[in-house]
Amino acid sequence: MEVTEGIFVTDGVNRYRMLLPLAGLVSSMEGPLATAIEHGVPAGMPLNLAHDKCRVAGWSVARGVYIAKDMARQVGALHAPETDEDRGQIKALVEGFNLAYTRTQIQPYADFLETRIRPLASEPMRYWHGEASAAFAPRLAAAVYPEFFDVDAEFVDKDGLVDYSELLRRTRQVQPGVFHEPERDLLLFAHPYFRRSMAHANSLNAFVLRSFDAAARANPETTARLRLDPDLLGSPGSAKPVMELEYWHGPRYDDDIEKIPSGVSEHGSTPGERVYSGISRTHIWWKDPETRYNGGNGMRRVRTFEIEELIEDPSPGLDREEYGCRYAHAEYDLEQRAISHFDGAIRAYGGDAYLERIDARIDRAGKHSRYTKLFRLDGALPISNWKVVLTDFYRGNRLLPEYLGAPQNDLAQISPQEDEPEGPSALPLLSAYLALGNALREVQPGIAVLADQRILLGDKSLPIAEIGRGRTAEVMRQWLGEAEVATMQGREGLTNLAQVVLPEKDIRLAWRQVAEALGSAIRDDSDEKKVDSISVAIGWMINQVGVTLSVAGEAALVGQLLEALVPVVRPDEMPSVWIEDLRDLLCKIAPDLDAPVAWPTQAVHLGRIVLERPVAEPVTG
Repeated sequence: MEVTEGIFVTDGVNRYRMLLPLAGLVSSMEGPLATAIEHGVPAGMPLNLAHDKCRVAGWSVARGVYIAKDMARQVGALHAPETDEDRGQIKALVEGFNLAYTRTQIQPYADFLETRIRPLASEPMRYWHGEASAAFAPRLAAAVYPEFFDVDAEFVDKDGLVDYSELLRRTRQVQPGVFHEPERDLLLFAHPYFRRSMAHANSLNAFVLRSFDAAARANPETTARLRLDPDLLGSPGSAKPVMELEYWHGPRYDDDIEKIPSGVSEHGSTPGERVYSGISRTHIWWKDPETRYNGGNGMRRVRTFEIEELIEDPSPGLDREEYGCRYAHAEYDLEQRAISHFDGAIRAYGGDAYLERIDARIDRAGKHSRYTKLFRLDGALPISNWKVVLTDFYRGNRLLPEYLGAPQNDLAQISPQEDEPEGPSALPLLSAYLALGNALREVQPGIAVLADQRILLGDKSLPIAEIGRGRTAEVMRQWLGEAEVATMQGREGLTNLAQVVLPEKDIRLAWRQVAEALGSAIRDDSDEKKVDSISVAIGWMINQVGVTLSVAGEAALVGQLLEALVPVVRPDEMPSVWIEDLRDLLCKIAPDLDAPVAWPTQAVHLGRIVLERPVAEPVTG
């Protein structure tokens, strides 16, 4: 298994102008970890490509939060399979996670689903959770709401799309693509082909559903139609927005369209984009202007637009081994200078048909596919609005905004490059790391030093603990106990103190004793030039979760922070309760940064910050 360290999320303002509080980063680790420990299952969650739960790339485990003056970073380990055995292990982890997560989310609404929805199902029903908790059965929603699905119904067209204005009159949209019908008190959902891989496992494309809704409401003369999910009915009380930190947005397009030449364009993805997005290439076709009879209004001149996206792998959400390709069609009225018709669909190809399609240009390709129309807009639709809806329909296809003429700064934000740091990166003069994990290996009745290294003396292996110099060494020795332990003192002014473990009894008093004693001793040793840089690690247990708080940097600052944290850190409470106060103190004490922060990646595996030494250390004692 290939294991790498990474930053999962930060408490800085993201591209959505959203700020995730540090307490939220910590609490998002605490609950799942405690549950995993309680049930004896591995902690972590699936690692998916492009937020697609059908494209599992590995397993991720959040290990802790690294706190510096610039921001806090939730960090962890990413496990990517390298062998068939690895892939089997990841598959088992993912299946177990999905089963447990669905069961947990469904449980509060199971009675509602059983009493309100099961009597409506003529086929075997199963539970589902996504934008809400729901029941799934073939044609379940279509049977309960034939007025929204039957092609013979007054407000449903020949393709099975319901009139959007009538849908909004009869329901309330509680989030993009999720509609509450109050008479039966049930939720309806947009069609599953609005989901990645056309699969119920994934979230709806909220981008296109939101921009489609805005376009439909903007012009009263526009007729909008939408396809709904025929199989899902949900519990209104369970509806919650799905948050995916994928930065995708409709760029600020202009209305310039007439200068686009007629003909076919083919845009191929780069190898990296192909792996991440699963898109092989995109075909775009503008036809020559043509004159059409417009009923009693005479003749009109239009240009027809078609676009189809060709993908790499079959779509797991389709019934057969088919390739579901996003397709859109539009007509541009040259006199009105607006889109007069626009629809989006999925073309599903079987294997042989897809081999023929992928080798042909869009203007020469037949329509040997299973065609499912998802939405349509008829009426004078401004070009800028059309471009946004089209771009959002093709969420994840980074070639489309460029083709449609998005400004360069918007393109840079849609396809962000890694920022190059200005100058060398370095560990800051003061930082902290909160690690959460399984039970600590050794919890003694009293305060104890964890000798987590070993040294070979002759044919005997002895545990070894680094205790520093001067007063710091005196303080650490009192917690070594009677065990035969070798001790090590730092050289070159750098010390990584062995971890101190607090007892479970009287833990607040023990914390005060350790933090006060070490903080004072480290400051004294710094004043006497016995230590320049130091890292300290203190661990304890709370609700079966092992907690390790490490502080590192310039010794005088580390000692000052430890003393200041005495009343702040409450080890008998979960860290999310007090972590914000810890961060505020650190930012108050730490000097301003003069270089980008190079967070210590080894902390993910070691569970603490360890300062790098220029030379090997001698052993004494």
